[in-house]
Amino acid sequence: MIVETIDLYAYFGMPRGGAKGGYLTAYRHGRPPMLERKIRPAMLVIPGGAYLFVSDSEMEPVALRFFAAGYDAFALNYSVAPEEHYPAQILQAGMAMLYLRREAASLDLDGGRIAAVGFSAGGHLCGCISLLWDDPALVSAFGEEACSGIRPDAAILSYPVVT
Repeated sequence: MIVETIDLYAYFGMPRGGAKGGYLTAYRHGRPPMLERKIRPAMLVIPGGAYLFVSDSEMEPVALRFFAAGYDAFALNYSVAPEEHYPAQILQAGMAMLYLRREAASLDLDGGRIAAVGFSAGGHLCGCISLLWDDPALVSAFGEEACSGIRPDAAILSYPVVT
């Protein structure tokens, strides 16, 4: 297993400001030497925490379950209140999806099978990138790429905050 952390702000060349989140932890199968390349689906895991913290129990354990099922999993550690508010979280989730789309070939991912799962506040955030991928903050930051790359191919909203 390959485990690595990607600083999404550094990848996109965006100023971090005071954002404490915006990191993506990858759990990848990789390619053993001398074996044929295997293209895998990807799962973006967005933990909950009431936008006040990021739940550890909904991050790595969930990513590892999807990893065991054959996915390459990517867990998003996003910024939370009181330090950060909208649009920081939707921008960070958008960055995570765009990173997976842009790097699909180099990561041996199936670019047409990139899904997201979110829990509680993370379910809300997952719903936002699924339905509000054309949010003005995303379009302002990423232009047309927001409209073509942020929406997941499938989404699982686990007890989301939607009222």
